[in-house]
Amino acid sequence: MEEKTDDGDLFFLERGDGFVFACSEREAWNTLRSSSNWQRRDFKIVGVSDGKTYQEKINRSRSKKIEIEKQLKVLQEKLDRYISTEDSLLYDDLLEETDPKVKRVRELREVAKKELEGVQTQLQNFSQKLVTGAFNEELEKAKLTPRQPRNFDIEIGSSSSSKREEILAMMGKRVRK
Repeated sequence: MEEKTDDGDLFFLERGDGFVFACSEREAWNTLRSSSNWQRRDFKIVGVSDGKTYQEKINRSRSKKIEIEKQLKVLQEKLDRYISTEDSLLYDDLLEETDPKVKRVRELREVAKKELEGVQTQLQNFSQKLVTGAFNEELEKAKLTPRQPRNFDIEIGSSSSSKREEILAMMGKRVRK
């Protein structure tokens, strides 16, 4: 039976200017070992995580977004009814704009419009706020377990993480003798 490898881990790196990003273990290795004169060399490991916190937050938030969209739909229907009622009062019943019924429906329409605008604002940039929040939660979890990426410059036939480390350790011992 093959052992689970850590290929799914997210490595969080911080650039010298404070920008933090997530990448795969191989990308982290390549970024950190760069010896090129044209690439930055001011990266450091912030932490490592499995990405589950991010995914769970995204999944939990989907239902919240659906709730907001339902609320938006209800408020839009309410506003549409007030607009329709106002039109009916003015054009079907031929009431004056000063009539108390027309005034009241306009008041209700404005209240509904403000409620609708509030929910629209809440929905605006929802995805961006969600992704940023999920990323930050995953980053906080990752900070608890910082580690260096494995050396990907040496290819070993085994996909088992422990076998790979065992072989690399033996190679290191032979080189040192």
